[in-house]
Amino acid sequence: MLDPNADKIEIPIIRRSNTGNLHFRIGVCILLIFLTESLFTGCDIGSGERFKASFLGLGTLSGFMASRGLGISGNGLVVVGSSFTSNTDLEAFRWTEQSGMIGLGTLPDTTGSCAEAASIDGSVIVGSSTFFDVFVAFRWTAAKGLERLTPMDEEIQANTASGISADGTVIVGGAGGALTSKAYRWTEANGLATLGTLGGDTSCAEGVSADGNVITGSSSNEMGAVLAFRWTSETGMVALPLLTGAVESAGFGVSANGNVIVGVSIFPDENFEATIWNDTGAVGLGTLPGQTVSSALNASMDGSVVVGHSSECNGCATVAFIWDEENGMRNLRDVLVSEGLSEELEGWALLEASAISDNGHLITGIAINPDGINEAFIATLP
Repeated sequence: MLDPNADKIEIPIIRRSNTGNLHFRIGVCILLIFLTESLFTGCDIGSGERFKASFLGLGTLSGFMASRGLGISGNGLVVVGSSFTSNTDLEAFRWTEQSGMIGLGTLPDTTGSCAEAASIDGSVIVGSSTFFDVFVAFRWTAAKGLERLTPMDEEIQANTASGISADGTVIVGGAGGALTSKAYRWTEANGLATLGTLGGDTSCAEGVSADGNVITGSSSNEMGAVLAFRWTSETGMVALPLLTGAVESAGFGVSANGNVIVGVSIFPDENFEATIWNDTGAVGLGTLPGQTVSSALNASMDGSVVVGHSSECNGCATVAFIWDEENGMRNLRDVLVSEGLSEELEGWALLEASAISDNGHLITGIAINPDGINEAFIATLP
């Protein structure tokens, strides 16, 4: 079995996996970062067909050494992320079974790019293009390629784009610069509208529901604490309740139906626990056996299946998990092996389950391949 701490290419990005540095993350608001029937069966959402378990490493873009899967379309047929060799040499990608991994390029006058999220059919993709410490949010379509989300002459610039509605018309992220980041909601008709804060100086949006009406993320409050929020046009930005003993929190994703928010609760010792917020309040998901920290990153359409990562300590190597109420938190690799994929997973360590399709069957994330290199993957569970 591959040692997950073996030498591998790493990018020092500030993103959901680095929750221990959440104050800095909120301040800067940086998220740098058709399958064939023989491979995946029953891909129609809600079809009721049993899915065939599978696992596939997605490789890299030509000339790059590693990759990370960060988002998946709602129908599970398109994976997005970045392929890279270093923190300044990375390019956003779009992957499908037919086309393989295709690079999306970068915006003019930038050196890198990273895709974070996709619409339900993967026809619209969002992320950030980068030039060292400068971040510019983009929107990609096949017809127009990469476009700046906000024109250069607009007073408030969108720095990151991390969430998108099902039809691709609503985009959320962080805008305004490193020290003045504000969560925003963007539509083509109305442009960028900031969502305010919980009383502090900074905020950043991370996820949005399928209809574009429920947004989650994190914001500082008047005391300087960072808290997860839920935003709607009716309520504005509302802080989510804390788990018992927690002092801070962060929202990373929202179910497509808008009823469940996923993220982390952070404790005084800086350990953190995967958390969901639903109509009963905050619910801690625990950790994998023998581990002490975890983070929930994404959820299925109704929030019944959650994915993320768990680890032995804050800063230790992470392990991808999948959670549902019946089974609790399970090691994703172990679940795939139990479905008969031991040969396909020989030598692989699954570090993070970053995103899951609406139907809860297709998952993408970050793994270490048998050569010890980070590689994006897609997995299917029955």
